[in-house]
Amino acid sequence: MAVTEFQERVYALLNQIPKGRVTTYGSLARALNTSPRAIGNALRNNPFAPEVPCHRCVNTSGYVNGYHGEVIKKTTPKRSQDGAPQRKSRQSTTRGKKRQIEERVKTSPPSGINVTMKLQMLKEEGVEFDERGMLIDNSGKILWDGPWKM
Repeated sequence: MAVTEFQERVYALLNQIPKGRVTTYGSLARALNTSPRAIGNALRNNPFAPEVPCHRCVNTSGYVNGYHGEVIKKTTPKRSQDGAPQRKSRQSTTRGKKRQIEERVKTSPPSGINVTMKLQMLKEEGVEFDERGMLIDNSGKILWDGPWKM
């Protein structure tokens, strides 16, 4: 399968991520001066997986996301007709706003054969996720942000 020059550059960066570490779509995008979505598209079409370790890339929030074209759906609060999130209360306190943000980022537990495979590969490398699919990085040393060799 032929790959583009852009995909080659993305895969070259992926090969720099050490075992037991993960990076984010955003970090790869900054290194290549592109968008996280473009990175995701290149990873989705990675014909060299798992040798080119696209499984070592997660969402900026630390969420496991998808793998090999399989995407995990995030749950979001119901929206009103104007598209705004519906609120349970009209709190204007900082605490209320924080709760609203937390409600928006609730996720479904990761599932699906490809995502399960991604989680297993990462676990074998020493990278753990909680039951919601969020990266557990108690040491602060798992998330990799370079330095990237271009």
